[in-house]
Amino acid sequence: MKILVLGGTRYFGKRLVDLLLNEGHQVTVASTGKTGAQYSQPVERIAIERKSSDSMRTALAHRTWDLVYDQICFNAEEARIACHALSGKIGSLVYTSSQSVYDYGVNIEEGAFKTSGYIENSLNKNSYQEGKRMAEQVYAAQEAFPVVAVRITLVMGPDDHTRRLHWHIARVIFGHPIFFPNPEGNLTVISSVDAARFLQWIAVHQQSGPEELSKPESRPHQS
Repeated sequence: MKILVLGGTRYFGKRLVDLLLNEGHQVTVASTGKTGAQYSQPVERIAIERKSSDSMRTALAHRTWDLVYDQICFNAEEARIACHALSGKIGSLVYTSSQSVYDYGVNIEEGAFKTSGYIENSLNKNSYQEGKRMAEQVYAAQEAFPVVAVRITLVMGPDDHTRRLHWHIARVIFGHPIFFPNPEGNLTVISSVDAARFLQWIAVHQQSGPEELSKPESRPHQS
């Protein structure tokens, strides 16, 4: 397949690109180009400014792809920009969303957050949550191409550029305090390897709507 990856230069996005290349797909990576990411095989690279409608339209003009991965969409406006730039040019799109779209709780099903009819909550102080919710809503409402939103839980791995886990480890090593708002709570995590493998798997098992990625049974088996 001809596949476009928006982002894909760091963390599990970079792992995804390598997996797709190793499967024999023709991969194009669209990013700012600032990270200088290296892959297992040569890839086509396109320079874009993700938040600029003009940049996206110009960079992606006169091109078509079978599948697009959007790894770097964080709000409704960025989703609208992608919809306009990609309309009529792609077969389907996989949006890397987040389990942050859900409110806190346990045993939450995918249907606990529905994109249909969702209206932006201006009082929500969690801008990341609200941004991902609204991005899903925009993608779900458009009709130019089918979209699956993969709601990934907290991703951990040695290639994590955010160094979230490292921050806690470093504070423990140096005797600094760390804060947990709910010590009795359960936190679900997934490795960057499994996150990339699932996104790779969804390329050939396409569907539309939300897909939750957190439980071992939801991940494809690979030998």
